[in-house]
Amino acid sequence: MDKNGKFQYLHSNIRLDGGGQNNYSFAVQSVSARNAAGGYHFTRSLIDSVAYASNSVPAGSMRGFGSFQSSFALECLIDQAAHALQLDPIELRLKNYIPEYGVTQTGVKLAIPTHAHKVLTAAKQSKIWKDRLANKKDNFNSDFVYGTGFAAAFKTFGKNENGCFGGVEITQHGVIKLYTSGVDMGNGSATTLSLSLADMFGRPADEVEIGVTHYFDSLKLVTSLATSQESQAALSANPFWTPSIVISTAASTSAYHLRHAVLEAARVIVELGLLPAAVALLELRPEDARLTRQDYSFDEEGLRYKDGRHVSFESLSAVVYKNGFVSGALVHAYYREYWAQSDFTLNDLIYQGKIDALSVRTGSDRYLAIPRTRVSYSPLRSLNGDANQISTYASIISVAVNRSSGEVSIVDAENFLDCGPVIKREIVEGQMQGAFAMGIGQTFMEDLHHDGLSVGQGDWNLNLYHLPKAADCAVDRVKFHILEPTAGDDPRGMSEVVFNSIPAAIVNALADATQHRFTSLPIKPADIKKVLSR
Repeated sequence: MDKNGKFQYLHSNIRLDGGGQNNYSFAVQSVSARNAAGGYHFTRSLIDSVAYASNSVPAGSMRGFGSFQSSFALECLIDQAAHALQLDPIELRLKNYIPEYGVTQTGVKLAIPTHAHKVLTAAKQSKIWKDRLANKKDNFNSDFVYGTGFAAAFKTFGKNENGCFGGVEITQHGVIKLYTSGVDMGNGSATTLSLSLADMFGRPADEVEIGVTHYFDSLKLVTSLATSQESQAALSANPFWTPSIVISTAASTSAYHLRHAVLEAARVIVELGLLPAAVALLELRPEDARLTRQDYSFDEEGLRYKDGRHVSFESLSAVVYKNGFVSGALVHAYYREYWAQSDFTLNDLIYQGKIDALSVRTGSDRYLAIPRTRVSYSPLRSLNGDANQISTYASIISVAVNRSSGEVSIVDAENFLDCGPVIKREIVEGQMQGAFAMGIGQTFMEDLHHDGLSVGQGDWNLNLYHLPKAADCAVDRVKFHILEPTAGDDPRGMSEVVFNSIPAAIVNALADATQHRFTSLPIKPADIKKVLSR
C-alpha cells in the first residue's frame, strides 16, 4: 500500500491440506484463490493456490469452503497494516473496498453492490468500537490485559454457473405445492423457498418437495458443451437446449438462486392462471381485463381487487381447472453473469420470463413443454469469470486475557450483516450465532494431530477434539445486527460469510491486548502465556 493507505498490490500463496481423500479440495482451493482479495480493490494481484493430499483426515471443505482460509490471513494483515500507518482499522478498509458495481481481482464486474460502506460504517459507529481505547485503559490491571479487534468478511455466493429447477402447482382446492431440485443441507432451504412464495401469493407454500428432479423431465432439456460463441448460438437454436441442466446445491444458493426459479414458476401461474380466473369471477369488462400489480393484491385467503372485492384461492383454482387455465408450471433457470431470458408462445400470447425452459399444465391435463421462441444467454466468455455477487459481514470483538494462565474470555462482541430482505429471521440469526461459536472453536480449541495415527484411525473423539460451550461464547453479551435492506435489493446468500470474520477479529483483539500478533490457529493458553512472560 502507499503511505496514504491505498492498497496497491496483493501477493498470496495458499497451500491447503485436503487430507487423505479428495473432499472437494479442488473446489476449495479455487474458491480460496478467487476470494483472496476479499472485497478490496487491488491494482495488481498475484494469487497462487494449491490443495494437496496428506495422511490427515479428509478436510477439503471442513470449516469453510476456502474463503475463510484466505480471508483470515488478509484481515489480519490489513489490521497489521493499519497499526503500521497509525490508521483506524475500519477507516483503512473504508479507503479500499471495491466500489459499488466495481470489478473484483478476477476481473469480474459485480452484478450487485457489496454494501461494504454500509456495513463498515455501521461497525465504526458501534459503542464498543468508539470506546475501545477507554475500555482498554479501564480494564488494564495486574491480572488482565484487554483488547478489541475488528475484521470484515466478503464472500461470493452461488456459483458463476447455476442451473436450477423450480415448480409450483395449485390444486383444485387452492392448495399450493412447491418443487425444487435444491436440497436442504441445514441452511433452511425448505423453509426459505416455501416462505418466498408469499411474495407472489401472499402466503407460503402448503406442501414442499425438495431435492427432486424427475418432475422436471417434461421440460425435455438437453445439454452439450458450447466451445465458442458461435457454437452457443447454434446450440441455442434448439428450444430445449441449455448450457447446464443442474448444478450441485451450494449452501448459499437458496435465498437468491433457487428462490428465483421458484418465483418464476409462481409468476407463470399468477399471470396465466389466477389472474384470468379473477377476471372471469369478477366479471371485468374487456378494457379492465389486463390486470397489473396496482390492480390487485394477494393475502392468506385469496385475491383482493382494487375496488375491494375479494375472491378466495379455492374459487380461483376452481375456475382455473374449469376453464383450462395454467394450474402448474415447471421452469429451468440458468444464471451466468445474469439470468437467461426467453420468450414462449402460449395460446397466441407471448410470455417472457427470466428462465430458459418452461413446461405447463392446464387444468388437470399433463405437463407439456413449451418450446421457447427466443433466448438470451450471457456471452460464453463470461464462463471464465467468477461469481459476481457478494455478501458482506463485519465483527468487533473484545477480549480479556488472564496474565497468569493465558486464558482468553470474550468480553463483548457486535456483528453486522447485510443480506438484503430477510426471508426468515430465525434462520439468519441462527446462522450468525452458530458461526460465532464455530469461530471461537476454530480460534482457540479445534486441532487435529497430523501424525496419521489416532486421528486417521478413528480414535479421535470429543474427549480430545474440544468444542466451545455457551460459557465460551459470551452468549449474554454478543449482539447480532441484521442491517435494514437497501431498496430494490433481493435476498442474498450468506453461508460461511458470517464465520469468516470471527477468528480474524479475535486474533486482532489479541494483538491489541498483548502487542503480539499470532499467525496460526488454534491459539492455546500456553502460547499466550509464553508471549506475556517476555
